Amino acid sequence: MVFARFKGGEGNFTKGRTYIVEPNSSDVVDLRIVRVEDDNGKRVDITEHSSFEFCEEVYAVLIREVWPGSRVGEIVSLYDVSLGLNASWIASCRDKGGTTHTIGFWLFVILDHTNLQVGTVVKDSLGHWCPITRIDDSFWVKTERYLDMVSLDKFELSVTDGEIDLFRMARCINDIGADELTNGNQYRVIWESCEEVEVWDDNGIESRYDISRFEFI
Repeated sequence: MVFARFKGGEGNFTKGRTYIVEPNSSDVVDLRIVRVEDDNGKRVDITEHSSFEFCEEVYAVLIREVWPGSRVGEIVSLYDVSLGLNASWIASCRDKGGTTHTIGFWLFVILDHTNLQVGTVVKDSLGHWCPITRIDDSFWVKTERYLDMVSLDKFELSVTDGEIDLFRMARCINDIGADELTNGNQYRVIWESCEEVEVWDDNGIESRYDISRFEFI
């Protein structure tokens, strides 16, 4: 057990956020004290376990290219946390192919209910971007293209400067013949295929255009 998701209650914690349990601080099965770092960076001993949901594995998104073939926005599974040689936190993770990697905390963002929500756009294995329509407590999701619940690590997220983008954005580079577009303007992407993209245009209307009119941010 290495992660604790705050369900609500007292303390300087954010509802829905996942916190790292200090390794070897406790065994939650025996209802002993667990130690986590709160939103103020203070190490806190937790004795009231009902405020937290404990889990051994969580999802995280890479915000840097870490190993050969990895991508910014790739979703991985974290399942272990420890202190590295320089006393900084490191985590063990599995990529989509099941290969294990060890990465530093500055290379990923843990996914929880504070940064992933219904409406967040994800990219599937075919390269299509679409919004999440449902998220369960295990972070399996439904999208407009996947009507059954699917593991979150089947998708990728859009990440800019280390932050998860709620919506994918595209910049217009060719407004010729399209009165509702303006060169240089950024547009929120609703839907995307290999040939077309649907955006909210300058009039706030959902409109579909040839994908060559845009560059993706």
